[in-house]
Amino acid sequence: MSMYRLAKRAAFRGIEMCGGFRMCDRLMIDGLHILCYHGISLFDEDRFAPGVFMSPEVFAARMDWLAKNDFQPLPLAEAVTRLKERTLPPRAVVITFDDGWFGCLEGAFAKLQSLGWPATLYATTYYAEHGHPVFNVAVHYLLWKTRVRTLDLRILHPGLAGVLGIASAAQQWRATRRIVDFAIAQLTREERRELLYALATHLGLNPVELFERRRLMTLLRLDELRESAARGISIQLHTHRHRFPRDEPSVRRELSDNRAVLEACGFSDLVHLCYPSGRYDPLLLPVLRAANIRTATTSDPGVNFPEADPLLLTRFLDSGSAGEIEFAGEMFGVGHMLRGLRSSTRRVARGFVDPAAAVK
Repeated sequence: MSMYRLAKRAAFRGIEMCGGFRMCDRLMIDGLHILCYHGISLFDEDRFAPGVFMSPEVFAARMDWLAKNDFQPLPLAEAVTRLKERTLPPRAVVITFDDGWFGCLEGAFAKLQSLGWPATLYATTYYAEHGHPVFNVAVHYLLWKTRVRTLDLRILHPGLAGVLGIASAAQQWRATRRIVDFAIAQLTREERRELLYALATHLGLNPVELFERRRLMTLLRLDELRESAARGISIQLHTHRHRFPRDEPSVRRELSDNRAVLEACGFSDLVHLCYPSGRYDPLLLPVLRAANIRTATTSDPGVNFPEADPLLLTRFLDSGSAGEIEFAGEMFGVGHMLRGLRSSTRRVARGFVDPAAAVK
């Protein structure tokens, strides 16, 4: 665990002991919390990438904590409307999921259905259409999971060359970039799948077991998105190829392609967007408004208040790497208050002028 995370947890515990959690909670009375989740693990994904995947047990514990502490989950559209109208109930929260990882179906959506709670899934549709594993994440997962310590790229494809060490996390990341960059530039979708399966086999892993039977590193297919909706999950936009380009035509294409796939699947009122990987350009907000996007969520942390721009809504990215004290601190608004205090301190520091220097 990093020193930053240890220090953060210690700070939250100290603030909690002093009654700061409840005090901050009262100050957040007009605020809207938006929670963000990505994947729920099916096997060992939460150990592979705890910042992205969470075990179903931890997710269930999070939801039970919300219920125990009287948080009130609301549908996204209703919550944003009531935020502007200043009619939110105390401790209002919106629960969102990015991407549409397969493990969410039973690992999260079933739990929410049992509680009768609404949630929003921002679905990216490229992989949902054909059901292949998400290539870049799957490559990294294989390199993490194998016991093999070196990789001869020439065995995988004639266009690749070199022998790479893959023993350390840094080496695995570099090898992932090497393989992914080549595959995106040179290979078709089917050829990328073949390369992925060849990599798994070369590393002593069974690709059919991992990617077809267990459905690791795959997204919900279109029929499974419909099943999710039947469980009370609102399906919304996350771009088609999981990217937010910097030019207007490409942004319009991502939105239209995303909408077209989901509308063909029977979904309507697709007016809510999540920026993929949290990347956005404020200069392109007029493009979103012209495309009838009413709300858009970022990966910027914070609590939303009535004056918030609905196209720049903030969220807390919960994950398997966050402890319960961090979760509680964020949900009671302590994290928001600390970030505001730190930002104010930095502004003061940047604007400070030494009075002695000014008269020299």
